[in-house]
Amino acid sequence: MHPPLTAVTLTALVVTFVAAIVGLTPADGDTTELVWLVAITAAVIAAVPTAVTGLLDLRALREGTRAVRSVTTHAGTMVGAVAALLIVAVRGHMERDGNIDAFDGAGSIIVIAVAFAGAAIGASAMHRRGAGIREETLTDEARGGRRVATTGGNR
Repeated sequence: MHPPLTAVTLTALVVTFVAAIVGLTPADGDTTELVWLVAITAAVIAAVPTAVTGLLDLRALREGTRAVRSVTTHAGTMVGAVAALLIVAVRGHMERDGNIDAFDGAGSIIVIAVAFAGAAIGASAMHRRGAGIREETLTDEARGGRRVATTGGNR
């Protein structure tokens, strides 16, 4: 369930990113600020079920593997980025003045860049190590053990 939810979160982040860039230029401030506020709020809200399903997927992996280390790095980066985005979002909601100021605009752009780096870590971990995760699963099942991996890397 984690991969489809990431699409929702990342889409909201892209809209936030574009609105922040437009908001930092002399444009229609009220509309741009509203789009930015809605998108940043949607991104923070969508991040919650995305994180929960990601943590559930993480629990399915065997401890000590490279996949767990990569996915843990991904999770930490994403949780940190969403926490920072929440701060920017709350500040933006408190300062509704028809403009996206430099802190809100630049802050959301930087945080979203970090979030996309974190997303890339997660995607590469699952794509690069997908075969390794399947291999671990098959090995454990062949030994009569439980299935240890059910993430997006297993198809």
